Amino acid sequence: MANLTPYPQNPITDNPQANAAWMGWFERLRLLINSAIISVNWANILNTPTTIAGYGITNAYTKTEVDNKALEISITQSFMHMGA
Repeated sequence: MANLTPYPQNPITDNPQANAAWMGWFERLRLLINSAIISVNWANILNTPTTIAGYGITNAYTKTEVDNKALEISITQSFMHMGA
C-alpha cells in the first residue's frame, strides 16, 4: 500500500470549529488523492508508444542523420585544429 499523505500540524488556528472543518476537508481530500494513487492501472502507463512516431513526432532526426552530422562536425573540428 502506498504511503498516505500526512496530516498537517494541528491546531491550524485558534478556532476549534475552523480546525475541525479544515481537518474534515483535508481528510476527504487525502482519501481522494490516495485512492487515485493506489488505484492506478499500470497497463495504462505501460502501454505507451515505443517509437518517436508513436508519439506523433514526424520531424525528428534519425540515428543515422545524427551520427552523420556528428562525424561531419568531428572531421571539421579536426581540420580546424590542424590549422587547415
